[in-house]
Formats: sequence, C-alpha cells, structure tokens
Amino acid sequence: MEHTNDRTDKFNKFRNFRTIRCEETKGGGLRYCLTSSDAESDGQVFTTYGITIDCSLFGEQDHAGIPDITTDFSAAQQLFDLVHLYMVTPMQLAEVTEDFLNDPSRSF
Repeated sequence: MEHTNDRTDKFNKFRNFRTIRCEETKGGGLRYCLTSSDAESDGQVFTTYGITIDCSLFGEQDHAGIPDITTDFSAAQQLFDLVHLYMVTPMQLAEVTEDFLNDPSRSF
C-alpha cells in the first residue's frame, strides 16, 4: 500500500522543480529531499520550498511530498533538518509540517 500526501500531485504544477539536498537514513531505507520550485501568484514568480520522503522500510515502498511549504529558505532548512533527525516517515510528514508551521515559538 502506498501512502501519498494529497499535495504530492501539485509537484507537477510548479515550474523549475529542483532537488536542493538529499539525506539518507537507515541504510537508505529513508530518503529525505529538500526541494524548490517556482510558483506564480498575481503575476509575480517566487520560489517555494518543500520536502519529499521516500521509505523502503517495512518491506514496502512509501512516498510523501509537500512541494510548497514555505517561501522562507531558512525555515525550510530547519524543518528538513528536524524531519531527517527524527526519522519522520511519509505517513507523519503532513502532521509534522503542520505542527512546525503552527509552532508559536518559531518566527519566520
């Protein structure tokens, strides 16, 4: 069974999708990538940052991705480091991202 975050399909709607950085954990069983893409709003183009996770643990392939988490590169790096450090799985990515963005102690 493959878990896919509902926002994963949005990757195809962004221009210049790029992988900035990838890290692996558990002998390659978890692969985390920080991504960027260009989006357009009101005629202005801006860069958004996201995260993808590929998991081959537990005998099955699993994937989740959120392409447009933030336009703040520093915040995206912080979230990426947190997700990688705590070995977040694809199933947990959306919830961890939401908690990160809603944390009142963070200033973006």
